[in-house]
Amino acid sequence: MIIDFHTHIVPPKVKQNRDEYARRCRSFASIYSDPKAKLATAEEIIAAMDKDGVDVSVVLNYGWSTLSLCVEVNDYILESVSRYPKRLVGFCSVVPSKMNQRSKKSNAALKTG
Repeated sequence: MIIDFHTHIVPPKVKQNRDEYARRCRSFASIYSDPKAKLATAEEIIAAMDKDGVDVSVVLNYGWSTLSLCVEVNDYILESVSRYPKRLVGFCSVVPSKMNQRSKKSNAALKTG
């Protein structure tokens, strides 16, 4: 079995509006403000896995600077894992400086592992 332990996925909305998300988050901008930097949706990761013979990928969130962006992508990761449970393993993240503002959705992500 081949496992890719470090991949990232973003909702299609993030990919389509890269510049907007880069303006909203400096850490995202530092990696993805360059249009040549690749962003992938869950479906694109699955297609790449099939092409390259990868059985399972762990899909990680980013180090977002705002809680709302972090939760948005965590939700997408959890939804993607539910669509591809045998192919994707979710790895959600938190914003350490906002731990006291965790939403119910963040708590759900923590409970799912």
